[in-house]
Amino acid sequence: MKAFLIFVVLAVVAVAVIGVTGGLDEKPELPAAKPVDPPADAVILPGEVGPFPIVHEVLADAGAAELYVGAWVGERGWIGTAMKSVRRGDVYRIAMEVHGSTVPGSVVVRATVDGFPGEIEPEAALTLRGQIASIEPSSDIMVYPHVIELNPATVVKFRNP
Repeated sequence: MKAFLIFVVLAVVAVAVIGVTGGLDEKPELPAAKPVDPPADAVILPGEVGPFPIVHEVLADAGAAELYVGAWVGERGWIGTAMKSVRRGDVYRIAMEVHGSTVPGSVVVRATVDGFPGEIEPEAALTLRGQIASIEPSSDIMVYPHVIELNPATVVKFRNP
């Protein structure tokens, strides 16, 4: 009985300490994310060039990826649905699924945002823009043929479900 009471007291103290300190794995707050704008000499994709035309061209000719890497998504951004949003050090990593309007399937766009863009929940309506850092085959090509990486990137807007 005495051992049980000691255990209960220790458990209450541990909960109190964690509650006061916020836990040992708590990370400091990130500053708010600032929009990332392309440099004056940047190649900016026309508004009609979205993830699908890029992936279709890369599927037809793997060398076509070189045409897009380094280019910037236009001011309007790419619209999709948030899949996941996680903090990695001082940046946020966001995965967004873009659905095709004229073809079945979807493309994953991953973005690295410097700072805190806001709490983006899965299934949020999301608009991203940034510089295309890479276009790589997906680990599950049957679901998503390629993944387009934007880095640096900006969250233009989002709306949680």
